[in-house]
Amino acid sequence: PKVVIDTDDAKGLGHRHLREKTQKRLIAVNSRAKRMGSSVLEYVDNDADWDIRSMQASWRICEISVKGNLRKDGRPYSQHPLEATAILYEAIKRVQESGHKIPRKEVIALLSTCLMHDSVEDWVVGANHYSNDPNVSVVSPLVILQVLQRTGLSGTLPNYVANATRLMTHEKGQPWMHSYEEYIDRLSSNFLSAIVKPVGDNYHNYQVDRLPDPTQKNGESEEEFLTRFKEYKDKQITLANIIFRNGITGSPNRKNAYRHDKRAIDYGHRVLF
Repeated sequence: PKVVIDTDDAKGLGHRHLREKTQKRLIAVNSRAKRMGSSVLEYVDNDADWDIRSMQASWRICEISVKGNLRKDGRPYSQHPLEATAILYEAIKRVQESGHKIPRKEVIALLSTCLMHDSVEDWVVGANHYSNDPNVSVVSPLVILQVLQRTGLSGTLPNYVANATRLMTHEKGQPWMHSYEEYIDRLSSNFLSAIVKPVGDNYHNYQVDRLPDPTQKNGESEEEFLTRFKEYKDKQITLANIIFRNGITGSPNRKNAYRHDKRAIDYGHRVLF
């Protein structure tokens, strides 16, 4: 049977005709997202201004997601989103100090996206699917959307932030480079991911001097090691060049933000370069 979603629990999921099983699943997902959102907002200062609340919530989501994991250089993974966000903020300040205005709400949207750009990835179990364990509170784009709406980020920006985190998430079960062009095309369609990925995330990731060079593994021949070492270096250089030079901005995607979104057109290139 087909039913219509029209309940408080399903608010925000759209008024669509769906099969009853699908409706129940969506209501359950939305209810779980609300619980997760409420736990995030417990760490937010309700007396603070909306921008502070939004950043506090974004940082809390980041903290929950990294779960104490370490980066390749042995530092806490939380250092990556923090340092990437600091890099992005410096780029934004440089543009502002040159006399170009960027609305405060869009600055906060950019910084929030950068803080949470990896927050969804560890919860993904397949393309656009998140852990369905009812005992697990997952960070999904829906959680991010609801939390930012409740912190006071205005207009459609919470939707853009939530969507940007989804676009920046790699699908589980696929090789990292399964379709690099497709990944770039996805990123280019949202002005936030189109700026955050190259300016914050990738700039920080591909500063190769911050990462230790690969070391020879036990049982690995000298030839095998040198081949792997060369592939590692080539990957860093290739990815950095593609993204910084012409990757996202040159994407043929007809929805490329650098051609169709006033915000990317207005200040995106200034932040990038």
